[in-house]
Amino acid sequence: MSKIYDMDPSRIPAQLLSGIGFIGAGTILRDGFNVKGLTTAAGLLAVTCIGLSIGAGFYLGGIVTTLIVYIILSYSYKISDKLDHFDILELNIKIKEEVSDTLIAIEEILSKYEVEIKQMKRPKKEDKDQETESIHIVGNYNKKGFKKNELVRSLIAIENVEEVCPIGDVS
Repeated sequence: MSKIYDMDPSRIPAQLLSGIGFIGAGTILRDGFNVKGLTTAAGLLAVTCIGLSIGAGFYLGGIVTTLIVYIILSYSYKISDKLDHFDILELNIKIKEEVSDTLIAIEEILSKYEVEIKQMKRPKKEDKDQETESIHIVGNYNKKGFKKNELVRSLIAIENVEEVCPIGDVS
């Protein structure tokens, strides 16, 4: 006859944390270079741990932790709103003729719109007879008051710029 009471009580919290970790990972979304949902995932894990501590009889620790988590989650947006919010801008620009003069004009316009260039690639032409050249630009911009449509219009207005293609969601 086997013992009914021969079990490990730590298996329940371990499985619960694994499950909540899986659900938390599902709340994390990648949007281009941006990651969203980390606070939600951390909140789910914190609430699970609080529930486990209350269930184990550690009431004082659970109550104190609840208050700390509540204060952090309730007021953290005030701190993050004061920080600069930058987003990534990725552009493919097709240029015909006089590439160096056009690059200077592109850099001036990006500077005017306060886009900090992080990377600029000029891939080698596969076809020597090809009239256009593609430039790939990655930069940071401040979300507040940024007008993407105006930037694209300004870039396309440059004399030798043939096409401006934002890559992915540049919101």
